[in-house]
Amino acid sequence: MHLIKSNKPFKEIPKVTRAKQFIMNNSHLVQPFQALSPTPEYAQEVIAPPYDVLNVEEAKSLAKNKPHSFLRISRAELELDNRQDPYSSAVYQRAASNLSALRDKGILIQDSVPSYYVYRISNDSHRQTGIAVAASIDAYKANKIKKHELTRTSKEKDRINQISTTLAQSGPVMLVNRHIPELSSLLSDITKEKAPALEAEIDGWSHQIWPVSDHPTLGKCSDLINSLDSLYIADGHHRSAAARYVYENHAGTSSGFLAVVFDEKELNILDYNRVVRDLNNLKPEDFLTQLSKCFKVEKETQEVRPTERHCYGLYLNSAWYKLSLRPEFLSDDVIERLDVSVIQNLVLESILGIKNVRTDPRVDFVGGARGSQGVSKRVDSGEMAAGIMLPPTSIADLMAIADEEKIMPPKSTWFEPKLADGLLTLLI
Repeated sequence: MHLIKSNKPFKEIPKVTRAKQFIMNNSHLVQPFQALSPTPEYAQEVIAPPYDVLNVEEAKSLAKNKPHSFLRISRAELELDNRQDPYSSAVYQRAASNLSALRDKGILIQDSVPSYYVYRISNDSHRQTGIAVAASIDAYKANKIKKHELTRTSKEKDRINQISTTLAQSGPVMLVNRHIPELSSLLSDITKEKAPALEAEIDGWSHQIWPVSDHPTLGKCSDLINSLDSLYIADGHHRSAAARYVYENHAGTSSGFLAVVFDEKELNILDYNRVVRDLNNLKPEDFLTQLSKCFKVEKETQEVRPTERHCYGLYLNSAWYKLSLRPEFLSDDVIERLDVSVIQNLVLESILGIKNVRTDPRVDFVGGARGSQGVSKRVDSGEMAAGIMLPPTSIADLMAIADEEKIMPPKSTWFEPKLADGLLTLLI
């Protein structure tokens, strides 16, 4: 196997190792595909969290005593010596070997006909239903599948090596479409007609899959989605960029990438909050004084988890404050008026001197799934000096920025729940 270590192109993969290919119609956004999936009795043993939400120790713990866990493919370094470079060829080759073993044992089986797959994730408080597809790489290149985030070279190379060595795309990209009532109704009807073919639970979320292979329904799904002008990447920029690279540099590989498309009304974006290690040599009272120049600052008797735009929660010295942006500081620019931009520009950079949140170790991030306690605990422990709670970024803002071909600030969105690894894989 040849792993990417530079900008040199890959050598071609031997044709005998490839799965059956489909040719993506250049005018299409999506097409059906032949998924590699676990048999129903093995779904619970195979399902795994996304590869990028765990460190290696967490992956080892979750995969312990689970020989069929997909983590042994998505995070194969968990089976190797702790001193092993997680980006070495040995890791990707182990992943490929483990994937082949699950296929040889009949635990993972490829569908015989191209299909779409209705994909539902639910718990007691939330449910979202989408459709798994092969998304067109040509549409992605033409910006009909739109981006809103920059990618990091190291993370992109990791996924390129994973895909090209395993000959599989196993981490679904989350896409969003503008609301199509007829498609939402169709997917709902499919889930009512019969029980799911696959069902498994992870992290308190139930994941259910309904294959769709009959030609009339396939045609309806294709017509509805492909009638759209565009789709939007919600989560998975590195995976889609890696799929493009492999397609362009490996002759004969799939012209689609694995994705699940959700209606804009289905997705749940949570807040993505900031914690800072110090106050840039300011005393707490001086920090509050600085904040009052741009915000109305009100001390509260309980936690502040804002939902209204341009309002924020501050946790400092065991106390909560509500920050409300003063109108004169609100920008007309689509990027600058985002709440993450407001906090970055007026607080992190202007007051605390944190210019680059990607690289500055003085700032860290807490996903909204951890609640306000995720912020307050890190401050109360003494690890952090203060925490800032933000309202969630809206899907409408995400799509508007992508339409203008602009880039959102780092750590703008936190999608919950996450798509699982292992239930659906696209072979290249």
